[in-house]
Amino acid sequence: MSNNNKKKRIANNEKTNEKQILTSNILQLLLKNKKNRVFWIELLADSSMISNHSVFSKALQSSLIKWLRNKEEERDASQDVPFHSKVIELVSSDTFAKARLYHPRLKESVNERHDELSMNNKKWTLEEIGICATVNWELWPQIFNNINNIPKIGDLDEKKEEPVSDKLCSNLSYCFECRLWFERENSMQMELSTFFSKVLTQLVTNDSLLSINIHKYLMQHQNEIKDISSHCSMDLKSSLQKLEEIVNEYQQFFELLRIFKSIHSDYLLEHDLPDRVKEFEQQSDSWEAQVFVNVKDNYKDEIQLLQSCEEKMKIILERSQSLMFQKMWKKCNTQCKSIMNQKPFSIFNKTFDNMNHTWECFKQVCNHFFFFFIYLLEKKKKKKRKLSLFNLFCVSSGWMCRAFKMDHSNEMKHLFPEYKDEQRQEIANDVEQKFKKEIDLKEQLQSWIELRKVTEKIKEYHPCKDKIREDEKWKEYVKALARMEEITRTNEDISIEQTSQCEGAKPCVDIGLFDVLNRCEDQLKILVQNQNFNDEAHFENTLNVLSKSKHQAIQDLVTSLRHVNSIMQETLWKCPLEDTTSLAKAILKLHSNDQEFVKMISKCCDMDLNNISIM
Repeated sequence: MSNNNKKKRIANNEKTNEKQILTSNILQLLLKNKKNRVFWIELLADSSMISNHSVFSKALQSSLIKWLRNKEEERDASQDVPFHSKVIELVSSDTFAKARLYHPRLKESVNERHDELSMNNKKWTLEEIGICATVNWELWPQIFNNINNIPKIGDLDEKKEEPVSDKLCSNLSYCFECRLWFERENSMQMELSTFFSKVLTQLVTNDSLLSINIHKYLMQHQNEIKDISSHCSMDLKSSLQKLEEIVNEYQQFFELLRIFKSIHSDYLLEHDLPDRVKEFEQQSDSWEAQVFVNVKDNYKDEIQLLQSCEEKMKIILERSQSLMFQKMWKKCNTQCKSIMNQKPFSIFNKTFDNMNHTWECFKQVCNHFFFFFIYLLEKKKKKKRKLSLFNLFCVSSGWMCRAFKMDHSNEMKHLFPEYKDEQRQEIANDVEQKFKKEIDLKEQLQSWIELRKVTEKIKEYHPCKDKIREDEKWKEYVKALARMEEITRTNEDISIEQTSQCEGAKPCVDIGLFDVLNRCEDQLKILVQNQNFNDEAHFENTLNVLSKSKHQAIQDLVTSLRHVNSIMQETLWKCPLEDTTSLAKAILKLHSNDQEFVKMISKCCDMDLNNISIM
């Protein structure tokens, strides 16, 4: 073969490859969406529209095979079409019916991936099911055989390897997965309805073989069963009614056990429970596979015993969210704990009877409280000024406030169920606000007592003590503190009005100001009374002498002494003060000089100021 022929052949091969690649790309573009695939199917039916060349025919066949074989996880998002949807798209096309050359390829794919065509693949749409009812094509029966995978119904035998309950669960699950096939008219609707009817019949006629597990399953899917039944043409009322009875019986059993478990640890005493009841509860965690009827028969007496206490247990469970109830129950339970009675649940019943009476009495008192509270709250809204009666009521009802303090909204919901949420929340918020104030007042009480002490001490040696009168405000303040000390010892509640003027002392206590003023009383008297400190010229001379001292400690004292003495003279000793209240306020002003000032006072008073004054 000459070189020219070789070159021509290579050139022809390259052109052929280019054509194949180009053709393949164009066909892939047609496969991107359903609208374009209409033209692609037309080409499958008649490729001569474009070309009779074998290369084009092979490209078409290759595109069909690739499109049918590509699984969803292998495709990009633009070609995300389930396999069954592809099959329906082809068999519902009159055009594809003419593409006989490619029918074998479709049958091969259907046989290979028949599981993906099944009615219960969870991917069928109502539209696709509707199309199945209209397909009239010679290959359709062969394909539809792969879609119809309704299980065979056989007789149930408890001795078989597959448990009865598992078989029934499996058949029901199949029906749930085929739910859309029940809704949309199609050729399988009657067969499916018959299958579903047989499953229901087996369920209700073999209830003595059903495990606890399938009872749970039926309880969870009861609505789905009713929904499917509504689309069945046959009468299923009798089976549904019997099924409802089965489910209700289990629900009652399940609820009884749930309530018992919920209150066991907090509200029942172990020595008050029979061993078989304890066993009943323990076994409940591992009896899923056991037959429900057998469990009921085995624990018949224990179930009856629990049923006799069921209403009481329900009441306790409902009230258990209340912290007040929990505390009350604990106290009553402790009192009844020593009862020696062999009868099961005797302590529980005794505690409940005592507690129930106490709780109802408590609720009655609370309701009177609540009604009066609403009345006062409404009056308070109508008047802008504060109602002393309203405040007095909040304070005098401290025991009730302590109940609310646990969890206002939750406690009130149990104590006052007949009132609206808005009413309960409004009062809860108001009580909570007053409680916060009460707590704050109690926390500050000691600091107010310290303020009174330090004010009275400083007044005794103040240079203008004869001019500082004991005013009415100060008398009220001292009287209020005395009352607060008394009611704190008796654990009563503190009125907000009693302490309205007692503020600002706590920061002074926090930085140690009151402590150092009390502790350094003798040294402070020297600063007040000694001319070398209270006279400005003499004080400057004193500082000058101290700064020349050979002792470093005395030299270091100069800065602190200058700062402390000048502030004390300006704020306390030489400031015009008319009454004791003014003196107390002046002392409180010292706080603005921060903790460093307190350290300086302490440093000055640690030295012997008498000796320093004569240096």
